This record gives sequence, structure tokens and C-alpha cells, in this order.
Amino acid sequence: MPGGREAMKHNQAADTDRSLVSLLYGRVNTTLSSDGGMHRVFRQRVTLSLNGIESTQYIESTKYRMDINTTVLLPLMESVFIDADDPFIVEYDGDSPEPLLCRTSMLDHESLVSESKCSVKFVSSETIDIEQPSFASRQYVVAFQLNASIEFSTNSLSETLEQKLQIGLDYGATLHIRYLSPTSNQTGVFDGLNGIVPIAIHQPTLYSGIVCLTERVSGNEVQYFLLDTDATPDAQRESTTQEPITIHVAVGLDGDYWWVTTITMLCALFGGFIVMRSIDTVSSFD
Repeated sequence: MPGGREAMKHNQAADTDRSLVSLLYGRVNTTLSSDGGMHRVFRQRVTLSLNGIESTQYIESTKYRMDINTTVLLPLMESVFIDADDPFIVEYDGDSPEPLLCRTSMLDHESLVSESKCSVKFVSSETIDIEQPSFASRQYVVAFQLNASIEFSTNSLSETLEQKLQIGLDYGATLHIRYLSPTSNQTGVFDGLNGIVPIAIHQPTLYSGIVCLTERVSGNEVQYFLLDTDATPDAQRESTTQEPITIHVAVGLDGDYWWVTTITMLCALFGGFIVMRSIDTVSSFD
């Protein structure tokens, strides 16, 4: 069967290609600020672990470059959102006027790094309505796409590249909390304790990752590393099963609905009356 032979050749070629690729392992660790109220800093660190290069053809070389590409998925409950127009925490490095959205580092070997670059992109498959309350919103998934590079030099390949290397990618996003449904005491028991209710924030997942190690002088590619999503080490398995982060936020009381509505309408009418009284002072242009 021609189709079967072609499929067999394709599989053999794929197996050959895979044999030239080493595996890397990764995890995502997060930190959510305890302050900020309804707008909190959500910092994330992607850690990629490389077991060392297998090729020794460039053992005399001392200059290398790593190109890194990763994608992180973050599921968001209906009670939180990230503003697609302003998703990241912006920082500045020294006197540079350029905004810094993410950082790249070679953990345990930072002194060898001569230059590093990092860029991060926020991706959402739909329009995020920042005005929706939680009871009108729904769950969805957003993505962070990171592209980074590290240039480093070493005098001894056996003491660095053949050991386990760890790459860190750090970035932060602003996590906004939507207006939640008011608590109710119709049954005699408050849904929230003193108007405070818990909400859950899921942990991000490292969806994909690839690292290309290049010898800088000749430009030859030394080794590829691809994220292993099948057999993960204990450290990664633990990171992918982290419990959601639970925070407590204030909400209104359902019994105060008419008071809030009445006061809001009165303030709106009073403001409209003031504007109409001052309409004759508004400048008009010919």
C-alpha cells in the first residue's frame, strides 16, 4: 500500500528528527500581591531546566547564544480579568527610557551572561469587557507568549553546558477583580463573612517551550531543547498541580439594593440639574 509506506517513511523521519532534540522541563511559579484591593500585581516566573548539551563538536568554543520561545496559558474565572489594552507591569532598568516588560536570566550562572533580551505578548481569543460584573461574565483562557535570548561566554564547557542549566523568565500582569454579586441574608445566614467573600485564581500552565543553542562565532546550531509534556519530573508535576490562589474581597449586601439605587439616582438628578443651570456659561464655537 503506497499510503502505508509513505506514512512509515514519515514516521521514521520524524523519529530521526526527534533523536536530535533533547528534552527540557519547565514550571511556572506565581506571586500575587496582598495589597492593591481590586487591582493586584500577579508576577510569574517561567523556569526552564536543561540537562546539558549532548553535542561536543564545539567543545573548544566559548561563545554561545540561546533563543527561547515559550507559551503560558492562564485560565481566568468569571470573577477576574486582565485588561488587554494594559496587561503588563511596566518597569524601567536604570536610566533607560525603554519600558521593561520581562527579564531573562540564567539561574546559577548569571555571571556568564553578557547580554539578554526578552519580549512578552498578551493574547486573548476574545474581547475582554472590563466593565462586566462577575455574574454577567464567564470563564476563559488567555496566553502569554515569551521570546527571549541569552548570550553568554564560558571558559570550560564541561563545567557549565554539560551540567544542568536553568533559565528564568520573569514578567508581571495586573489582575483586576470584577464587581461580585452581593451577599444575601434571606436565609438568616450571610453568604460572606462580614461582607467578605473568597474567590479563586487558577495557576498558569506552561503550554510549550523550545530552546535553541547556537555557537555564536560560526552560527552553527549546537542543540535543540523541546518541552517534555509527557513524562515530567517530580518538580514539574508538582508545579502543574498547584492549588488555586484564594483571596478575599469585599462585596455589597443584597438588602441594601434599594438604598444604593435611590441614592445613585438622586445624585444623578442633582448633577444633571447643576449642569442645566450652568448651560448658559458653556462656551460655544462658531
